[in-house]
Amino acid sequence: MAKKQAIYSKTNEKRFPTKGAAQKFAKAQRKKSKEAGEVQRYEVQLDENTGEFKVRQRYWAKDKKGRLA
Repeated sequence: MAKKQAIYSKTNEKRFPTKGAAQKFAKAQRKKSKEAGEVQRYEVQLDENTGEFKVRQRYWAKDKKGRLA
């Protein structure tokens, strides 16, 4: 089964000087959202203008029964 496209996405305002720091933050956020029962994905991206790393957060919509919309 193919993954559904994220319905919302936003870039975290926090920026990191190294990729390792950004991945550590993303991993912690994934753990928190999983414990909360939310369907979210965090991606680390390089901002080519500044050379820093940022974390993009993606959300999926759910219906009343908790299924992905």
